[in-house]
Amino acid sequence: MKAVDFDKHVREGWTVGKVIRELQPSADLIMAGESYVNHHRPFASKEELVLWLRDNYGGTYAPNKPRTRIPDVERYFAQRYGLK
Repeated sequence: MKAVDFDKHVREGWTVGKVIRELQPSADLIMAGESYVNHHRPFASKEELVLWLRDNYGGTYAPNKPRTRIPDVERYFAQRYGLK
């Protein structure tokens, strides 16, 4: 599988690594079944993960911008949690 490029620039002032560091605490809580925000259940598939990422990283690094997908971020979290 392709390696994740943590230094890849995704938006002004944001890299793949920075986006991951912003979202990882919340994603880890969700996958541990300890999410208190929206009582989100653990992701059962990569598709569920991608929807959550789109909804969250769009607002995290690009407020008021279209929510684009970042394949390296998706790949990192899918690998981390063993999602297909």
